[in-house]
Amino acid sequence: MFMNASFNSINRLLDFLHNFEIVSGLSLNKHKCFFIASNKVSNARIVVINALTSFVQGQLTIKYLGIPLFKGGKKSFLFDDLITSVKNKLLSWDSNF
Repeated sequence: MFMNASFNSINRLLDFLHNFEIVSGLSLNKHKCFFIASNKVSNARIVVINALTSFVQGQLTIKYLGIPLFKGGKKSFLFDDLITSVKNKLLSWDSNF
């Protein structure tokens, strides 16, 4: 989820996650959850986000659904795994014909 670091947004996120757990019967694994903060977010706010959510702070570059999330200009090497995966998939289709 992408959001700003305001207290209102944090509380709305926590409410949403709580309601999701109630409705779905699933539990959020907070040990696997993290947040990434912009450079504009103060250290004090990062501490508050961590305290309210129990999520640790992560760093870019990460993969989300197999695609790298990063800040800055395009970096082709970040897509090497994706390109290899697509090539392998296409090659596997070729062997079926």
